[in-house]
Amino acid sequence: MSSTGATPAIRLTGLQKHFGDVRAVDGVDLEIADGEFFSMLGPSGSGKTTVLRLVAGFEQPTGGTVELAGRDVTGTAPFERDVNTVFQDYALFPHMSVLENVAYGLRVRGVGKAERRSRAREALATVRLDHVADRRPTQLSGGQRQRVALARAVVVRPKVLLLDEPLGALDLKLREQMQVELKQLQRELGITFVFVTHDQEEALTLSDRVAVFNDGRIVQLGSPQEVYERPVDEYVASFVGTSNLFDAEAARAVLGRDGRYALRPEKIHLAAEPDAGAATPEHDRVRGVVAETIYLGIGRRVVVDTEHGARLVVLEPSTAPTTRRGRVGALAAAVTCSLALAACGGGGSDDAATEAPTKLGKNEGQVSILAWPGYVEDGSNDPDADWVTDFEKETGCKVTSKVYGTSDEAFNLAKSGDYDVVAASGDLTLRMVAAKAAAEVNTDLVPNYAKVFDFLKDQEWNTVDGKNYGVPHGYGANLLMYNSDVVKDEPTSWDVVFDKGAQYKGKVTAYDSPIYIADAAMYLMAKQPELKIENPYALDEKQLAAAVDLLKEQRANVGEYWSDYLKEASAFKTGDSVVGTTWQVIANTIDQENVKTTVPEEGVTGWNDTWMIAAKAKHPNCAYAWLNHIEDPKTNAQATEYFGESPNSEEACEFASEGFCETYHAGDKAYSDKIWYWRTPIEQCLDGRTDVKCTDYSDWTKAWTEIKG
Repeated sequence: MSSTGATPAIRLTGLQKHFGDVRAVDGVDLEIADGEFFSMLGPSGSGKTTVLRLVAGFEQPTGGTVELAGRDVTGTAPFERDVNTVFQDYALFPHMSVLENVAYGLRVRGVGKAERRSRAREALATVRLDHVADRRPTQLSGGQRQRVALARAVVVRPKVLLLDEPLGALDLKLREQMQVELKQLQRELGITFVFVTHDQEEALTLSDRVAVFNDGRIVQLGSPQEVYERPVDEYVASFVGTSNLFDAEAARAVLGRDGRYALRPEKIHLAAEPDAGAATPEHDRVRGVVAETIYLGIGRRVVVDTEHGARLVVLEPSTAPTTRRGRVGALAAAVTCSLALAACGGGGSDDAATEAPTKLGKNEGQVSILAWPGYVEDGSNDPDADWVTDFEKETGCKVTSKVYGTSDEAFNLAKSGDYDVVAASGDLTLRMVAAKAAAEVNTDLVPNYAKVFDFLKDQEWNTVDGKNYGVPHGYGANLLMYNSDVVKDEPTSWDVVFDKGAQYKGKVTAYDSPIYIADAAMYLMAKQPELKIENPYALDEKQLAAAVDLLKEQRANVGEYWSDYLKEASAFKTGDSVVGTTWQVIANTIDQENVKTTVPEEGVTGWNDTWMIAAKAKHPNCAYAWLNHIEDPKTNAQATEYFGESPNSEEACEFASEGFCETYHAGDKAYSDKIWYWRTPIEQCLDGRTDVKCTDYSDWTKAWTEIKG
């Protein structure tokens, strides 16, 4: 099992950049790990370079945030960010020597002459150019100038190196040589490389992970092998490498399968005789006529017209017997199936793939889970937190897991088809259902589901048209926390952080996320009924503007916006914060008599998470086994108490620590009814209105940037 809660080198949240009516970057959510070689791949105009410039600080976003090593740098200048950039045109000073060019960044930073010359020579040695230190850039080859630019970038020891198509101006041989050197340099330095390119081969060769961009958005995120072998749609299949694309009609005619498929040329093998062997479960066999053969040096590209009228491109090694034009042959195709395009595993429609089974088969021996940090623990992070080992022993299903940081990231990962089970909050569940990425769940096949509190079942975030798309995990509320030494009387309203917040100026704290706008909207529902807000996640332009105005007024009193719960706990302990929104687990962490929580009369926002099964799950039997295991009262008590949220059943409370269920109001329906569980704002109003368009999450993200200034 693999999971990590390490702070990423780069975190982009709801990132947007508009140039007039053009959305160059349109809601990018991304985390790049420390020490990762990460590539952003896409054609011109796809948004990749703009994202790089937003990270560098050369552009300011229209909406969203940029974090470097956990620090929000959205509004900071480029020189205040611990990054450096290598450009395609090198940007070397022609009047300076190579050594002076490399040392220039250190000179600007005030480093002494002896030290900067020493460090510059070390950097040149790293790129194997210390022997040209006294030359001018004009005396170097293109590859050497590129390496000088790299040395100049790394000499200041940035945490992140941004590379904007740095190999684009080199010839093929130099590019291939520099690819090897870049990868080696990144490994030696151990810093994060973010590489922008339109060259698919570069991205696949160099990267630990690749993000494929189109129209300002990330359309697929994964390892080079995942992106190439399992493209999520026709765009990725066509842009990354060459693919033979089959629509439903062609797939039935040529492959004898339902669905839409992407077939890579190297997966097709030519046989000279039409009866040379029979089709196998791994290979489909069709007849065709060679229309064209093109010699490529390392191989041959063969164009074949099949007997069904489809034209295929085949890539065969140059050592294979030459297949001449006009010759009839048999094609054995090992089909590479893109899960977003095709119904794998025996065919069937998308609707069929999402239907619930009526019975289960034998466990497949493994299950892959995508979840929030702390939801799938095997003792490796905390020896006392392990509800995976027993599951593996009892079911024979080996668990692998990946954690995610945002629901948008989870949505992109879930579409890859690499995960069987997804733990989803309310701002993800319905997107999964709408995209047909989630399977209907037959709760009769999850025996422990019967023990779940009734008020958690059949809710709008886990049930659509009477069909269940998951089982409840746990739930929690965003509470009002206050220091009773300063806030003498227990607050009964959120006005203590809004209209009356000035009396605690500089010591009010608020959750740092666009979703916090819902907290302001919930308050306005009660205080300004003339706005006619019925659902804090369904705001038209006028209602959103009112919430934004309220939050802008609040900003003058906010001492800190928090997303790291340990930071808020520390601020309350020191007295830097005395009132604001919180989670119960934070109050428990503080454990001081003068720090208390309450539910104001206007209610609270919160979360209610669901375990879902992917529509294209490769291990559905083990997936159902996991759902039943995590619903088991003992397991659910462990998992929810570890995270800090209410368990989902009365029986779970029997296994929880003394007082835990009382603290988290487990089973208290009246308490739960006061919670407006997180939902993703969408244009189609969630409150049922059809006469107006509501603002969506991108509007909220832009507004949040304005609120924070």
